[in-house]
Amino acid sequence: MKTSFRILGLLCLISLLWTCEHDPLVEEGPEFIPPPRPPEIPHDSTATVSDSCAGDTVYFQNTILPLLNSNCSFSACHSSENTNRPDILEKYNPRNYATIMNSDKVDIDIGDPTKSGIYEVLVDDPPDRMPRGAYGPLSAAEIESIRLWIEQGAKNNSCKDCDTSQYSFSMNILPLIQTYCQGNCHAGQLEGPFPLTNHIEISAKAGKIYTAINHTGSIYMPKNLPKLDPCYIYQVKRWIERKTPND
Repeated sequence: MKTSFRILGLLCLISLLWTCEHDPLVEEGPEFIPPPRPPEIPHDSTATVSDSCAGDTVYFQNTILPLLNSNCSFSACHSSENTNRPDILEKYNPRNYATIMNSDKVDIDIGDPTKSGIYEVLVDDPPDRMPRGAYGPLSAAEIESIRLWIEQGAKNNSCKDCDTSQYSFSMNILPLIQTYCQGNCHAGQLEGPFPLTNHIEISAKAGKIYTAINHTGSIYMPKNLPKLDPCYIYQVKRWIERKTPND
């Protein structure tokens, strides 16, 4: 009898172990498959030059570099003249494409402006917004240009937008001054030695402007950037030869 009970108990134990092994109390769900990562936008740092400028494209050399240089490279902020904060110079000073793209503080996320540090500080709330104080903020159009440039791949591109037969003040000279000379230098802000915001101010300094951009005077302009395209310099020269009309 005892042997029968032992055999019966052993069979019950085997049955219990079999049930525990093959019938878990908690059913397993389907295997988790992570969603596919979005494709990365390939980044090509090769400098490209287009023979004409497309209206829906933002060009680094024509728009972004002059914009950052005139609004960020003044002596009170991200310039080699600022000896109070030598730690920020290499990270922020927008001298060229390489210094901007290699900066961990500028932190450009190609294709996504909202994740790019350079864009975030432009649209941030005060006091974190840049440029700070009396130097900023950038205009909505300038911020939009930076946003589009990043969205379009943050390319090292440029285009030929100069015509030597055109040299009117409103269509050529003023836009040139606004792009390369205003910002926080000659926009009537704290640092500018003299403002260049309208025809009267620009016409009065036309000679100094020409020698500066032609590198024939004691001061070379635009500051921190290479010499302007000869076509731009010629436009200023012809405008001066025509007695600086407000046309």
